[in-house]
Amino acid sequence: EVPMVKFQKTATNEALVNACSSFKEYCCTPYLRNPYLAFVYLTIMELVPLPAAEVDRIRRQKLTMPDGGVVCLDWIEDGRKDAEVERVLFVASTWTGDALALPIRLLVNRFVAEGWRVVVMTKRGCGLRMPNPLVTERAFHLGIDSDLITAIEVVAERHPGAFIGGAGISKGASELRAYVAAMGKGSRLHAAVALDAASDWNEVIASVDDTLPAISPILAEAALLGPKQYQAAH
Repeated sequence: EVPMVKFQKTATNEALVNACSSFKEYCCTPYLRNPYLAFVYLTIMELVPLPAAEVDRIRRQKLTMPDGGVVCLDWIEDGRKDAEVERVLFVASTWTGDALALPIRLLVNRFVAEGWRVVVMTKRGCGLRMPNPLVTERAFHLGIDSDLITAIEVVAERHPGAFIGGAGISKGASELRAYVAAMGKGSRLHAAVALDAASDWNEVIASVDDTLPAISPILAEAALLGPKQYQAAH
């Protein structure tokens, strides 16, 4: 088995892909081939208490949008001054996740260990361990919006001389893919990687409804958590 890797067929991209040995083969953890077992595993791991040091290193920056909505940039502090940072990774989080969601945390830790400064965007009304409560009627949606563009712009302005890469998982991957496609040469990201991104969210959601009926309502409830909390408060 090999992972599916899609990219523009340029000489540079071909060289990058060919240089990544992890793209040559893939061996899935056997029990995670079962989607129900994989979901149970993910749920259990999300409930495991985290070391205090892993939580305390996060500094949350709240960005207020023109309509009053709030998105958060969760910076992983590393003790360096901004001028000392040469590489920054902007991470678009998962369906309703934050910087402490399991797949994001694994990604963050890997890049922090390699000397990157990492910042994770938490969408409106999202965040399970570090909630970003919804303060407007408008929640996040499945496409690109001004929230993401503004968040990336803020990161780029803070680190004008640094290489800025982007990485997204699941919902975040779809957002970054839409961002680079829409912005073109105006993108503030020097490179971006989309991991496990749906090409058609309507098709994916319908597929989950049909094939994983026990999981579908749980995902729906997670997406509606922010709006329901806002409705209860207003």
